[in-house]
Amino acid sequence: MFGDYEAQRHWQEITFNLPIKQWYFNSSDNNLLYWGLDYPPLTAYHSLLCAYVAKVINPDWIALHTSRGYESQAHKLFMRATGKRTIVIELLVADLLIYIPAVVLYCCCLKEMSTKKQVRGGTFATVLREATLLPCLMQVTDYSLNSQYLSLQVANALCILLYPGLILIDYGHFQDRYNSVSLGFALWGILGVSCHWDLLGSLAFCLAINYKQMELYHSLPFFCFLLGKCFKKGLKGKGFVLFIKLACTVVASFVLCWLPFVTEKEQTLQVLRRLFPVDRGLFEACDKVANIWCSLSVFLKIKNILPHHTQIKISFCFTFLSLLPACIKLILQPSPRGFRYTLVTCALSFFLFSFQVHEKSILLVSLPVCLVLSEIPFMSTWFLLVSTFSMLPLLLKDDLLMPTIVTVMAFFIACATSFSIFEKTSEEELQLKSFSISVRKYLPCFTFLPRVIQRLFLMSVITMVLLTLMTVTLDPPQKFPDLFSVLVCFVSCLKFLFFLIYFNIIIMWDSKSRRNQKKTD
Repeated sequence: MFGDYEAQRHWQEITFNLPIKQWYFNSSDNNLLYWGLDYPPLTAYHSLLCAYVAKVINPDWIALHTSRGYESQAHKLFMRATGKRTIVIELLVADLLIYIPAVVLYCCCLKEMSTKKQVRGGTFATVLREATLLPCLMQVTDYSLNSQYLSLQVANALCILLYPGLILIDYGHFQDRYNSVSLGFALWGILGVSCHWDLLGSLAFCLAINYKQMELYHSLPFFCFLLGKCFKKGLKGKGFVLFIKLACTVVASFVLCWLPFVTEKEQTLQVLRRLFPVDRGLFEACDKVANIWCSLSVFLKIKNILPHHTQIKISFCFTFLSLLPACIKLILQPSPRGFRYTLVTCALSFFLFSFQVHEKSILLVSLPVCLVLSEIPFMSTWFLLVSTFSMLPLLLKDDLLMPTIVTVMAFFIACATSFSIFEKTSEEELQLKSFSISVRKYLPCFTFLPRVIQRLFLMSVITMVLLTLMTVTLDPPQKFPDLFSVLVCFVSCLKFLFFLIYFNIIIMWDSKSRRNQKKTD
């Protein structure tokens, strides 16, 4: 049906020519089987805005029915300008105004906290701050401290912005021009609630969900973190007031976004059916997603064995159980650090076990991993490389082999030089010291964990390189035409399971680790 390019153009055609209440309904003018709109209202409003621009330039581009399959050089230029493949309109709005400022401000907030901690804790700096006879030396020392942390956080921001997965999907895979918008709003939300701007953070995250429904991957950590804050303040006092304010903010945000669709019950239900197509089963037959269900289907055809409603129940149970420990811990001990790591584990649990997962959904896990890049650079860099590799079949389908190689190498070199990742593989720097001490109570010989992780990383990189070369250079057997794609997804799935266990260990042993660190300080 003319490909993903046509999907973007068709949404502009539908939103411009049809009444708003017909956007999500099947009709003679809106065949939902032909690239039907299946994103939340904010995405639809964005398509309508682009359609108004198209109408001014050339009405034929969005003419109802007759514009289907329309292509021209002028229209390709327009679609790229509004589709984030050039730096004209969408890139300016989505990246320069939403995503990039959120990344930079997040890194600046980390810099400010780190600088305060070092200045207050360092004996030499404290003496200088209290001295009145050495103002010049004082300024030099402050400048040195600030310069050091500024350089570190600039490098941190650069590495986050160089993450190849988001670059390749947003700038190479034409269909998904929404990731930097939804992820940008989510990052503003993370920044807001972490800096005690809870209402603004909630508003930003509501916008993220209403731009792309897959942002629900991050919803439970937001809910648990804010609920934990309310409990901490006391539900009979300030905590209750905060809870009411947060509830009103969320409800008001959704009502404003969904206003044209909430006046009638059937309208609301139809939009929800389009956003959550559970009738399709556990996964699309054509997708090769690096999650549990697609990997298991190689050996056990779950979709053919179990009835549809049973698949939904099993998926829900596995997802819920895998994220439950981290969420409970976050409610009981709410902290920005715990919030960041819970975002990772919850998003990864959804990716591995939930219903109807797309391979690009790994970007929702990668964002919170980017936020802990400066804390555990070795493991974070490893995960972000694997997440890009897991999308290899999709990237090759879009002829993005060379851009993939270039962006991956640039990202890896930036991380390796900025954070010296190969020098940060001790138990402390992997944040596994408390876990190792607990294990050594029962297994005194358990001292080889860093070496094991280093070797696993080496094996992982070699496997990814070999599979990439095999996929590109060799023809699969006729009996197994998807052999290499299946291998890529299966290997990636095993690695994601390993990372799920690793990040959960960090969360569950976090309190002990912090207490041990305080004693050491």
